[in-house]
This record gives sequence, structure tokens and C-alpha cells, in this order.
Amino acid sequence: MRKDFKAIKALISKNEYFHKNGMLEKYEYAENCLLFASKIDVILQESDRITIRNFINDEFSFPKFKLSVSVLKAIPN
Repeated sequence: MRKDFKAIKALISKNEYFHKNGMLEKYEYAENCLLFASKIDVILQESDRITIRNFINDEFSFPKFKLSVSVLKAIPN
């Protein structure tokens, strides 16, 4: 599970990079974000979601911000 999560996290970072450098259109960027969120949702179990929610409340830094956004997209409403 961690390996899959790390791979998706790396893809999210690359998605951000390529979008910022104009290599991805806005719609492609948004589609990728939704795809990554759905994959993370499948990977995570309910107990992992609770752990990550606690992680979000921890000291705030940029990497945690990026992860938090990814996780929030993955958690069903």
C-alpha cells in the first residue's frame, strides 16, 4: 500500500510541475487530480483515513499541505 501511495504522490507532484510549466492544460490537470484522488481513495482503508486526518492537524508545512489536499480529495463526503 505504501508503495502505491508513494507512486501516486510522485505523480501528483509531477502533475503540479507540468501544469505550472504550461505542459498540461487546465482540464488535463484537473482530470489527473480527480484520477489520483480516486486511486488514493481505493488504496486507503478507513483507519488510514483517520490517521491522515490527525496528520492534517499537525504542524503545517508545504509538503503536509500538498498531502492534505490530496487526502481531502480522496475522502468521500
